Amino acid sequence: MNLEGYISVQLRWDGQRIASVKVTPRHLLPASALFRGKSAIQTAHQTPMLYSLCAKAQTVAALSALEAALGIRVNSATLKWRELLVLGESLMEALCRFMLHLPALIGEARKPENLILLRKEFTKLLAPVLKDQAWKTPAACLAEPDVKAWQTFSTMLISAISTDILGLSSGEWFELVNSGKSAHWLKHADTATARFLLKLWPLKSTGTPLNLMPAATFYAAPDELHTAMLVDPDFSSYPHWQGSVMETGALARMQHHPVVATLLAQDCAPMLVRVIARLLELVEAATALSHDTLSANISSSMPFQGAGLSCLQTLRGLLLHCAEVDANSMITDYHIVAPTEWNFHPEGSMQGLSGMTVGSATEASQVAEWMIQSLDPCVSYKIEVIHA
Repeated sequence: MNLEGYISVQLRWDGQRIASVKVTPRHLLPASALFRGKSAIQTAHQTPMLYSLCAKAQTVAALSALEAALGIRVNSATLKWRELLVLGESLMEALCRFMLHLPALIGEARKPENLILLRKEFTKLLAPVLKDQAWKTPAACLAEPDVKAWQTFSTMLISAISTDILGLSSGEWFELVNSGKSAHWLKHADTATARFLLKLWPLKSTGTPLNLMPAATFYAAPDELHTAMLVDPDFSSYPHWQGSVMETGALARMQHHPVVATLLAQDCAPMLVRVIARLLELVEAATALSHDTLSANISSSMPFQGAGLSCLQTLRGLLLHCAEVDANSMITDYHIVAPTEWNFHPEGSMQGLSGMTVGSATEASQVAEWMIQSLDPCVSYKIEVIHA
């Protein structure tokens, strides 16, 4: 049993442009149906079995929500390990996107050698924690992580990013993009990422409003988002922030970065800016890991007695878990809101394709593929083009 499903995207093409976009979200099996009547330990242990991607982030979110509901505090080493698990998983999944998926989108051969080596090293780093079930148990007490080992890993990460994605050192790349020379980098870098972005560079925004989740959402979530979950039975499938559909993820988090803000102001296609935002975030996260300067990306609270809400920033965006327990610490209600539900809302960012000029149904399907990949769903999808 899983919660994953698939997303359906239907385009109506009138022979000159994409006239309309219809997004049908994946069908969700309510988390409450899976976890109600189970213990906190059972819930935490079963959570990673439901997801093929972001399983560690989902587990950390579950643990944080359950501990908040139970009034449990964990030690600083455990919190540090959880941050590393989430960040490490996000970094590896981002690398997979840039090193495997993007080359495939433009018909280039994949070069997985460095990614394979990094995955082996990542597995070694996690071995002290993942060797048993203790880390997936509420109130776990983990030992301090080996900071030097993680810094060594970050050096390998930065080297792979520089060689396989940027085509130059991260320092040189930052200097170019921060000085407004992104186009120069794209034209001269010999990497699949640069060549993919070069294909997107001429595209312009269709003028569809881009509703990016404000950073304040992460901190205001314990109040407003929990209230929305309680009053709106469809919130897990069709989430919203103060009544508005929002995009979450790298573009939302990096919207005020000078490079991202400039590209948006120039009406560049959001799919282009989205990938560049993810690349900026990838390089900055790898650098932060090397200096042991991780920023907190996990928040939890107790909205009322017996309830716990966790908010976690993953690679794809804001992840929410809400748990309610009874006096015997058994689950009475449970909600999960994944980033995919934010980003593939029927009225969300995919509507940015509406009005785009395309010369054929094949081209319409291609730009839809690029848009979907830029939003990076955690589930499979299908695209259908109908000649209107």
